Amino acid sequence: MTKTELTKYEKALLQFYLKGIFSDLSKSLIFFFIFYALGFHKEFLCGILFLVLFRIYSGGIHCKTYLRCLILSFVILSSGILLGTYFYPPKIIMLLLSVICCTVTCYLTPVMAPSRPKLSRKAILKLKRKETIIISSFIFVLLYVEQNLYINIGFWILMLHTMQLVVAGKRR
Repeated sequence: MTKTELTKYEKALLQFYLKGIFSDLSKSLIFFFIFYALGFHKEFLCGILFLVLFRIYSGGIHCKTYLRCLILSFVILSSGILLGTYFYPPKIIMLLLSVICCTVTCYLTPVMAPSRPKLSRKAILKLKRKETIIISSFIFVLLYVEQNLYINIGFWILMLHTMQLVVAGKRR
């Protein structure tokens, strides 16, 4: 029987991911109760889905405290939901802006937390490729699906995500 031990890098990565998962799950639960009380629980589920999809490979602004992260996440998520609920730009504008967001986001990807272990160039290119696939898929859906509340929320979440990536990119 052989004993398998994690390397120092693997331990640091595991610790980073576990901390992130518990933090994100607790924030999502808090947000769900807030949006449920406001009658926006379906919009919240849509918004959080898009936020996770767009952010999972690209990263973004990372706050130093849980409270700041909670507030910033709430501002981005609630802004995307409110904009998506009440502001419907023409589809051609949405497509154009989404292509711009795809270009900017994929160029900046990944914006990593300072506490996260460094990635190799190969890993960074892999993240860029995955992010490009996700946003390109969204653009494809946007192109062929009738404009609706949930696609509109996705569009605004993409816009806000790209803006916060630009800010995060300037801060690094």
